[in-house]
Amino acid sequence: METLLDRPAGPEPVQGDISNRISNRLTAIGQKVTMIVQEGRNSLQRIHARVSLIQLCVSDEEVMQDLKAIESACRELSRMFDEIREFAAEPPLHFSQHSICDSLERSWQHVADSRDDFVAQLNLHCNVEVDLCSFDAEKIEQVFRNVVENAIDACDGPLVMNVNVSRELDGGCCFFVVSFRDNGNGFSDNARQSALTPFFTTKKHGCGLGLCICQKILAAHNDWLKILHSPVGALISVAIPA
Repeated sequence: METLLDRPAGPEPVQGDISNRISNRLTAIGQKVTMIVQEGRNSLQRIHARVSLIQLCVSDEEVMQDLKAIESACRELSRMFDEIREFAAEPPLHFSQHSICDSLERSWQHVADSRDDFVAQLNLHCNVEVDLCSFDAEKIEQVFRNVVENAIDACDGPLVMNVNVSRELDGGCCFFVVSFRDNGNGFSDNARQSALTPFFTTKKHGCGLGLCICQKILAAHNDWLKILHSPVGALISVAIPA
């Protein structure tokens, strides 16, 4: 009697077929994640609208505090959804000439306007005469904002952010290097080595994708991001081709 072991083995899967199946699977996962994120954001918007209406109708301080807590939770979930969507997406880049220092100041102001807990001081030192270069301003400013927001979360008190912009050679190529140094708790050796790993986080909230998205944006620009050892606070360097 013929058994399964007696039957001739079929052709082994071709490496290209395996790669195509993996690629198709990842594409399907990405599409599903995008759909879940969109539906989640729609639900959050409905919650926010209802909370805003309730706030107009109540005056009890305890109830108002509860409503503020709900709003804060919604903002945190919305931020997480944005990070997941950005991590799964491959949006096109739009390059044009911009000033790095102007982008830094816009990013800082954006964080100041969007956070209720923003108590911070920016010390920006532009050590170049001309800081113009070609990049996608929206994406690079997203990187800058992420670094600032991480620094705020890592500080026990008011943030003091020292930012230096310089022009350096690396591997024969010229880069603008933007160095962020804060007065927070910094990175442990383990956190510094794992910070760019997807879903790694030391925060109580968040999904650990912020710096990964930054790295992805910079890689698309042929840039890089480094988390350097620092005896005080965190030290993060971002390089943009000059």
